[in-house]
Amino acid sequence: MVFFQKKKKSFILLQFLSTKNHHNFPATIIISDVLLLTNQIINELINNGINSKGYLTIKTNYKPMNKISLLFLAPLFLAFNAYTQNITPVWANTIGGTGWDNADVISINPKNGIMVTGSFYDSITIDKQIHYSKGLRDIFIANFDFDGNFKNAHTFGGEADDFAVFGAYNGQSVLVSKHYGETEMLGNIFSSNYDLFYLATWFDDKGKITDQTTIEGSNGFNIEALVSEPSGAVHLSGWFNNEMKVDELFFSEPKSSQKSPFVVTLQKNGKQKEVLKGNEVLKGHVYAMCKGKGNELHVAGISGEENDPDQPRIVYRKMYAATIGSNGKVYDYQPLLKGMELKPVSIQSFNGYLWVASQFRHYCIFNSDTLKAINNIDILMVRINEKNGQAEAWTIGGHTRCIPLNLSVSNGQLILSGNFS
Repeated sequence: MVFFQKKKKSFILLQFLSTKNHHNFPATIIISDVLLLTNQIINELINNGINSKGYLTIKTNYKPMNKISLLFLAPLFLAFNAYTQNITPVWANTIGGTGWDNADVISINPKNGIMVTGSFYDSITIDKQIHYSKGLRDIFIANFDFDGNFKNAHTFGGEADDFAVFGAYNGQSVLVSKHYGETEMLGNIFSSNYDLFYLATWFDDKGKITDQTTIEGSNGFNIEALVSEPSGAVHLSGWFNNEMKVDELFFSEPKSSQKSPFVVTLQKNGKQKEVLKGNEVLKGHVYAMCKGKGNELHVAGISGEENDPDQPRIVYRKMYAATIGSNGKVYDYQPLLKGMELKPVSIQSFNGYLWVASQFRHYCIFNSDTLKAINNIDILMVRINEKNGQAEAWTIGGHTRCIPLNLSVSNGQLILSGNFS
């Protein structure tokens, strides 16, 4: 789910599951700024006694089609408080077919409208036109104007699985897609000698491809996060095992059971490439990134694992935050906490703090405190003072499975989006 605000309208890409026929229906919804809480409402909520532990029992009256998987948006103002409000759609469009469909990416072109991208199995109907996959899962792109009017759509893929992974706008719309075999995109054929590969594709305002970069690697290769800059730079983080290629650039590491992390920076639509790699350089696997000052990147990741000394079967993941400077060196490295199946999902700089949203199972250990999930999987929030490095941590959850999806800044607020079921 993606949140973006432009001219007091908020663009949300979400997905819901119908319990009746077990089909997914991606939907793009534009809502007005009813999600923005006033200081008066905030004070009333605080005075009425929000749970001091930061637990959020999520409630919503927005229940089309008896969904069992729902969306939440929580503007975060204080370290230990989170709030939700109802969603009022201004317009909505649905995209779906007879199989499983995923809405994965929304890219906002200020001059051209909204590009919605996802994957589908077998067939998908977009504005009454049926598109068929070439094999297993294929990728669709549907374009709308800001009033919700359909503009155009096309699909691409191959005989194997193809997925839309990330999207952004940095002067042009850029899509990062994942492919498990030979694929066709708007008349161009792509393939790899490895089990899977990624394509970074740039589109002009008319939807035509202008540039592409292929990123591929041996078994265990994965891209985990993307962040783009207004200057046009696109940063991708992930890890590889033994071998990796970025177009003509080839990298290798000694064979090991440990995967090697990387950060790839693509500038000038992929014509200029920079690669940072290795645990010695990046200090761990980078799961989330955001833009810092100048050419800096703030990152959140996992530095390693350790076993519980009293219960060796319990394995903790150790989470850290750091900054990558313009010289490619990591500084302000800060170990944060450890937890079961801990995974940072999103990081954002806001109001003098770094905020990290993560998911975890059962419990985390932060200094001498044990932060427990209400259900087995909950959301962990960490707030780090950018001046003195002091960190705070709390949980958000309910008696359901709660998953964070994204942190974004809009109209002077930090917005946490996610889902629960």
